[in-house]
Amino acid sequence: MKICGVELTGNDAVICLLQLDNQQFNLPDCRVRKITLPKDHTRED
Repeated sequence: MKICGVELTGNDAVICLLQLDNQQFNLPDCRVRKITLPKDHTRED
């Protein structure tokens, strides 16, 4: 099972991935852990 969690704070989105293998949680590698939008972003962004 794979789980993706996202925390939204202000202009930032912090991403966390979890993977369950053999009753043990692992943190798989992720290319992007944090996404920041500029302060003047629009819906199209």
